[in-house]
Amino acid sequence: MSEALNRVVARWRIGLRLARRDARRHLGRTALVAVMVAVPVLAGTTAFTALESSKDSPETVRDESLGPDLQASLDYLGAGRVLQTFDATNATWGLDAESDEPPTRAEHEKVLAEALPPGDRLVPVETAQVVLHGPGPQLTSKMAQTDLRDADVAAAFKLRAGIAPGPGEIAISREVAAQIGVDVGDTVVVEMRDSGSTETLTVSGLLGRHLPKDSGAVVHTAPEDVSPSLVDVAGWGEVGWFVSGPTPVTWDDALRLNEHGVAVISQEVLTHLPPPEAETFDHPYEALDANEVALGGAITIIALLEGILIVGPAFAVSARRQERSLAVAAAQGASPRALRALAMIPAIAVGLGASVIAALAGVAVATVPLRYFEFTVVVVPWPRVGAMVLLGAVVAVAAAWLPARAAARLDVVATLTGRRRQHRVKGWSVVLGVILAGAGLTGAVAAATAGDGGVLLAWCVVVAEIGLVLTTGGIVAGLARLSGRLPLPARFALRDAARHRQRTSPAVAAVLVAVAGATAGLVFVTSEARYQERAYLPASTPGTTIVYANTALDLAELRPEIESTVRDVLPDVTAVTPVPVLTETSDGWPTTVIVTTEADRSWPGGGEPAGPVVDDGNLVPLLGLTGTAADTAVTALRDGRAVVPHGSTDADGTARLRIQAHTLTGQGVAFAPPRERTVRVPATEVGDGTEVVPNLPLVPPALLDTLAGEPRVGRFVVETDTIPTAAQTQALSHRLGDIAIPPGVDPFADGTGSDDDSRTHLSARTELGYEPGADAIGAPVIALLAVLVALVVTWLAAGLAAVESRPDLATLDAVGAAPRTRRKIVAAHAGAISVVGTVLGLGAGGVLGAALVQLQRPWVPADIPGAWAVEVPWLWLLGLAVTLPVLAIASAWLAARPRRLLARRLG
Repeated sequence: MSEALNRVVARWRIGLRLARRDARRHLGRTALVAVMVAVPVLAGTTAFTALESSKDSPETVRDESLGPDLQASLDYLGAGRVLQTFDATNATWGLDAESDEPPTRAEHEKVLAEALPPGDRLVPVETAQVVLHGPGPQLTSKMAQTDLRDADVAAAFKLRAGIAPGPGEIAISREVAAQIGVDVGDTVVVEMRDSGSTETLTVSGLLGRHLPKDSGAVVHTAPEDVSPSLVDVAGWGEVGWFVSGPTPVTWDDALRLNEHGVAVISQEVLTHLPPPEAETFDHPYEALDANEVALGGAITIIALLEGILIVGPAFAVSARRQERSLAVAAAQGASPRALRALAMIPAIAVGLGASVIAALAGVAVATVPLRYFEFTVVVVPWPRVGAMVLLGAVVAVAAAWLPARAAARLDVVATLTGRRRQHRVKGWSVVLGVILAGAGLTGAVAAATAGDGGVLLAWCVVVAEIGLVLTTGGIVAGLARLSGRLPLPARFALRDAARHRQRTSPAVAAVLVAVAGATAGLVFVTSEARYQERAYLPASTPGTTIVYANTALDLAELRPEIESTVRDVLPDVTAVTPVPVLTETSDGWPTTVIVTTEADRSWPGGGEPAGPVVDDGNLVPLLGLTGTAADTAVTALRDGRAVVPHGSTDADGTARLRIQAHTLTGQGVAFAPPRERTVRVPATEVGDGTEVVPNLPLVPPALLDTLAGEPRVGRFVVETDTIPTAAQTQALSHRLGDIAIPPGVDPFADGTGSDDDSRTHLSARTELGYEPGADAIGAPVIALLAVLVALVVTWLAAGLAAVESRPDLATLDAVGAAPRTRRKIVAAHAGAISVVGTVLGLGAGGVLGAALVQLQRPWVPADIPGAWAVEVPWLWLLGLAVTLPVLAIASAWLAARPRRLLARRLG
């Protein structure tokens, strides 16, 4: 063994011995450091394993589509050759098609059977959209028809209760059964969406998570008998087969099957993936978005920085505890490099050990919910798991680097005699920190103002955070010099913090980063919520239900049937009011008219293809206008003036309206370029330009001649005493969708329309007003995370400071200080860290939050001027500014022990 290698081995042996002794003597601190390193590794490993197991990987596709025994699954896509990926998640077809006329099912099955490997056979499976009726709300779902009594099929799609369905029976997934309120032995009415035919079936069993062709229900069929009353296979759109048998379906077999218009998922192919160049489907891979990459990189760097700052104080104290041992080694001739290595080895050991244990635990933790949700295949992304282990080790090593460098330069005589060294703040670090912080914050604001600076903004934030971290040492030292008139506990804490900046500065910086991130997040979330509220377009007054069609037909003829259906489905209906909209006729074809102001400041209501509302003021209470806007609109309409958004009129009180007439098919699709013209009409503005007023513009009947249009009923507004539930609205939409266009009204009766033109395509929607939804929890979650992170850092640093200050506290006890003085000093340590970090974080985070909001403004439509405005959540920020220091100080006060201390002094 060479001399250099001997030195390295000896260095590691001594370092590990020191690490073991230090860990044994200070179990609490070592465990805390290990936990701080392990928690993010554990969370990351768990998340990566869960995500990898739930996405479409070869293992999960094989497990969900084939189970253990099926050789393959085939889906007929259409005539011609199919090109597909190995897992068939992407495919295209129609290549080299000889005829648009598909073969019969029997003919095609014969061709496919000949292309299969010897000994394999086909198990037919057909799917269709159905409506399931049970005691609970009806549910639209996909239903499969196959033979669940086939052994291989049954192994792939296991029943969790009951038995496989036979004739007159149905098996339903547990989720679907719970939604419609049925169990084994109950009956279900199955209604075909296309034909409208119904059949009553008995629930024989409940399926688990794995379902044939992603269907929610399965009915029985023997291989030779496909029930046409349940599944219409004439269109071939949802026809497939399972391949059962002893012989694997290879990639060459799959290519032969592709020639007959089927996509193939093969057990053999997914288990032994062919080389990538064998795949026939050409992936349209898109390059990663630069903004997303920059944002991800910036978040990763800030997260690493926060982790290093959190763990840093503990390693600083650990290095301080090892100073005497290192000084003894230096007195015996150890070089600074050897001392630095001896100080770093404990960090490497703790970081690497904690990361490995956390990674293995993360894989185990992820398995529990995956098994609960019946993911029978757990896919562990070992490269990412290894990266998380490396990340944890890097955080620990980086956190220990500065204390190790300081240990390598220790004063041997002062350390062995017990004298303290006075650390001076290096002026260059403070100056550099101020420059970086100022440049980063300025650059972030400039990038956001420029409008397309996502990459620059992300990295400016990183620069600003690093700059703020560098300034904390100088800020702490400056506060210590200004603390002369403060009470003893505060003065002691600030001067102790300045004297031990290797321990204090990382803690203050970690609180700063956490609070700055929380402040920026709170400002952005609040501003976004306010923007969503401003931009929300109610289709009608909240609490009402609208009935609309995606065609341009006059619905007046359908009013009796619509009103009857509405009153039959919804409870406590008080009124069904028709809403006239502007339209015009072109060569007998229906036309939807879209009217906007010349400045593009008009917003339609609800998104239905109906056209602007024609009203004399009576319908305004049903159109979502409120307050002054509603009163102004009623007055204007009764005076024969159009109602337009703020900023749309000229000085003479008129507005230029741009009219686009779209000629539509029966499905609401324009089949010709729109005809466009501009008309000037008298108009009145409503709103203040910062919030959207719905259903504008409104036009009075007096302007119909000027606009060259005519009114038709475009929708109905339904008023009820009780707001309908989501299930009731869905049921109403389903019932309305089956209403047929009455004779004499169908403009496509000459056969120019499609086969489905006899239906009105009516639907229903209940207007509930703006609902924040999941975004409402954003602010409290951000604030809670910031408080937790900052408190952990503060408690850690305050506890370490209390341990470090034992000799000073013993001196105070010896000269007669009251026992409660110890509590005050420990609480002051926590207060110094939390108050300084919180104040700096609030200021920096506010600027960053405003920059993030400013970055969104270029994406705001011109119709909503100023909608993305900076909204400062003063109450949340005040709560953060008060709660964090109060909790830190109070918890430190309660945790401190007021008893007298004895400390051994050297020298």
